Amino acid sequence: MPLSVVGSVASPTTPEGSDWNLSVEPSRFWIYEAKVRDCGIAPYFRQRGRCGTCGATIAEAGSGFCGDECARVFVVNHNWDLARFAAMHRDQHTCTRCGWQATSADPTQDLVVRHLEIPRSGNVRGRGCHQHLDNLETVCRMCDELDTSVVTVTTIDAPQEPIDPALFTTSPAVTALQPPHTTIQPHELDPGLCRQPSTAVEPEFWFTTINRREAQKICASCPVLTKCAKFALDMRVTDGVFAGVPLPGRRHARTLRERRQQLQELVDASLEHDVAHAHDDRSVRMEQAGA
Repeated sequence: MPLSVVGSVASPTTPEGSDWNLSVEPSRFWIYEAKVRDCGIAPYFRQRGRCGTCGATIAEAGSGFCGDECARVFVVNHNWDLARFAAMHRDQHTCTRCGWQATSADPTQDLVVRHLEIPRSGNVRGRGCHQHLDNLETVCRMCDELDTSVVTVTTIDAPQEPIDPALFTTSPAVTALQPPHTTIQPHELDPGLCRQPSTAVEPEFWFTTINRREAQKICASCPVLTKCAKFALDMRVTDGVFAGVPLPGRRHARTLRERRQQLQELVDASLEHDVAHAHDDRSVRMEQAGA
C-alpha cells in the first residue's frame, strides 16, 4: 500500500492545496482509535481538526494527518510489519547486544526484533503504541536464545550480598558458551524404539518434516522417552524429533524455545514421578517394619 494517504479532494470553495493542509481520509485510521491513548508519536491523534503527529491544522476539521510524512511516522510506529523492518534498518542490520552484522540478503534469517516492554494483551504483533521504534531492539538469533534473566543488575548503593558461585556455572548465558555435555550414556538409549530392528528407520526419517507425525507415534510408547528428552536438552539439539517432540531448527527460534520447554516438562514430570514412587516405597517399608 503506498504511503500517500491524503484522500480528501478540495472542493470549489476550498482553498488550493498549497494554502491548506488537507485532511487524511478518516476511514483509514479508525482502526487505531482503541489502540492510541497517550501517544508520544501522535499526541494530537484524538483532536479533530489537527494533524495527529505534528498538530498542524487540517481542513474541514478532519481526523488524520496533514500529509505523507506525518502519516508515515504514525503508520510505521504502530504496525508490527513496518516497525520490524524499520528497527532493523535503524540498527543497520546489526545486533544491538553483540554487534554482529547480518550478511545474508534476507536479514530476517539472521536477526530478530524484540520488544523491550510487552503489551498487557501479550499480542506483540497487534497494532498499538508498543510498536514504537524506541521500544524495539534488533538482536541476532544467538543473543536472542541467551536468557540472562537470572543475572540481575543492582544499583551501586545497594547492599552487597554474598555471590553464589553456582550463578556463574548454571546461568544459561554462561552454559551456552560451554561445550554441551550429558549424563545420559549411549547404551541407555539402546532400548529406544527408533533403534529396534522392528521399528528402526533411516536416520533422515527423524529430520524430515513430512514424517514428523509418524515419528511422534513411534515415540509415544518408547521406554526411554524421558532419557531421550534429557539427552536432547543437554546436547542442545535443534533439529529432528526427540521424545516425540519435533524441533524446528534455529531459524524458528521462538518455536524452538517452546518445544524445548515441552521436553523440559517431560523430564520434570518424570522426576516428580520418581520422587513420589520413592516416597511410597519408603512408606511401605516403614509399615512393614512396624508390623
